[in-house]
Amino acid sequence: MAEEEQSTQQQGQGQGQNQQNAQKSSSRLVTVIIGLAVLVLVLTPTVTIIALKTMVGPGAEESKSEQDANPKGTKVVMPKIQTNIAGTKGRRYVQFEILLKVSNSKTAKLFRRGPDEDGESLQKQAQARIVTISSQKDLDTLLNQAGKDEMRKEIKRSLNELLTQEEKDGVVTKVLLTNFLVQ
Repeated sequence: MAEEEQSTQQQGQGQGQNQQNAQKSSSRLVTVIIGLAVLVLVLTPTVTIIALKTMVGPGAEESKSEQDANPKGTKVVMPKIQTNIAGTKGRRYVQFEILLKVSNSKTAKLFRRGPDEDGESLQKQAQARIVTISSQKDLDTLLNQAGKDEMRKEIKRSLNELLTQEEKDGVVTKVLLTNFLVQ
């Protein structure tokens, strides 16, 4: 019987040591997990910032000035134009918006709403020219692609003449008709 008690005590001590070892092991595991979580929280923003700087690169400011000189990079959306169609006695109208592609940002500013710091804006003059051109078109011209293409070319020529008359640098490189509606 004494031997049984001794073996039971030894088993109890063994279980106690196992529990202590398990607690120490789980405490170490929790410490390691917390350490890894802190490491992730610190490294994630750092890696993100480095990656973004690498993607943007040191020439980001240079590419912005290149875009100003790039005719494909500067666009101006003109306000909606609505005018009567020639030969319809005021019963039909055309409504559209124009997207201008211009040679540089300085020229784009001239066509945007309101005067800039020098008090210059060509937007209203450009709109007047566009209305004049589009109101001279008859219904057949506005309904076929060739007529629309010719109108785009006329608008481009007229706006470039305006820039020349006003002695402004830059040119309109392309005119796109958007949201085109004939009623």
